[in-house]
Amino acid sequence: MLRCRSRLPELTLPYAALVSLGCGLVDSDGERRSAVSWCDEPANRDVAAVEIFLEDWDDGVAEVVTLFDANGLYIFKIDVAEDGKVLARGEATLDSAGRISVETGDDADDGTIDGIKVTTYDDDGRPVFVSWDFENDGKIDRAETRSYTPTEERRFVDPDGDGDEAPEEGYVATYSTEGHLIREEHLEGGGLGASVATYEYSETGLLLVETSTRAGGSTTTSTFEYDDEDRVVRKVEVVATQEEGTYATEETYEYDGDLLLTTTKDVSQDGDVDSVEQRTYDSEGRLVRVETRDASGTLTFVREQEYEGETLIHNRLDVSGDGDWDQETVQVACD
Repeated sequence: MLRCRSRLPELTLPYAALVSLGCGLVDSDGERRSAVSWCDEPANRDVAAVEIFLEDWDDGVAEVVTLFDANGLYIFKIDVAEDGKVLARGEATLDSAGRISVETGDDADDGTIDGIKVTTYDDDGRPVFVSWDFENDGKIDRAETRSYTPTEERRFVDPDGDGDEAPEEGYVATYSTEGHLIREEHLEGGGLGASVATYEYSETGLLLVETSTRAGGSTTTSTFEYDDEDRVVRKVEVVATQEEGTYATEETYEYDGDLLLTTTKDVSQDGDVDSVEQRTYDSEGRLVRVETRDASGTLTFVREQEYEGETLIHNRLDVSGDGDWDQETVQVACD
C-alpha cells in the first residue's frame, strides 16, 4: 500500500518503511510516489481522484496508476516500474459531450503514440462504432459495430479490421419488455453460435433459472430460491459435460437484514460443507472484511476494505489465505 490513512501530510516512503508501519504490500527497496503526488500530474483536464493498483508477482510488484476527472472518467492509466519509472501511459480524450472518444497508448512513455482507440456514439450516448489502430499507422486493426433496439443489443467484431462483411465475432443480448435480460449469445466464425445463456424470472422480476450452453454441448443450469423478503437463500448449479457427466454445487445464504453474512458451499451436494464465506460490516453497514475457509477451517481467501464516507479508498486481497497481501487498491481524492 502506498498510503496509510492519517491526518499527517502525505509522504513518499520506501516499501520497507510502509511495511514497518503495517500498511505495505510487500517488502522492497524500491521507492514510489505517493498517491496524492499524482494529483499534480499534468493532464488534459483536472485530476479529481487517483487510484493505485498493486499486484505482487514472483518477479516483483506491478503498479498501475489511474487518474480520474470529476465525472469519474479516466484521464491517464500509467504502468510504473518498481524503481518509480513510468513504463507506459494511456490517455483518454473527451468529445464535446464529455464522453471518452479517443484513447491513446504510449508504450514507452517517450511521447510517441503507439496505438489509438476511437469510439463513436449515437444521439443517446451509446457506443455504435469502436476502432483500434494498434500500430498508429492509420490502418484499422480491429473494429466493433454496435446497434440497439428496445429489446436487443448487438455487437459484431471484425478482429483483423479487413472489412469482411461476415463478422468473425459477435454478441447479442435480448431483453424482455420489462427490461430483464432473457438471452445472451456469443458468436464465433461468421455467425456460428459459440455459447448461449437464457434467463427466467418470476412475475416480480426475481431471477429463477439461468441456463448456459457452450460449444461442445456442455450445459450449466443454476436455480435460485428466495425468502419472503426477496433475498436469495439457495442456489443450485448443475453442470453437465460429456467428459465428466453431471455434478451439482449448492450454495446457501444467511443475512442480517439486507446484509449478506454467510455463504456456505457444498460442492458435490452430498450434505458436507466444503467452504464457508463470512462477511463482516462496520456500524454503518459497509463491508469491511470477507474471509473464506475450507472444510477443515483453514483460511483460503481474505479481502479487507476501508472507506472515507461512502467512498471505498482501500481494498486488499490475500487470494490464498497465507497472510500475505497479493493485491492492493488505494484511492484518494485530490483537492
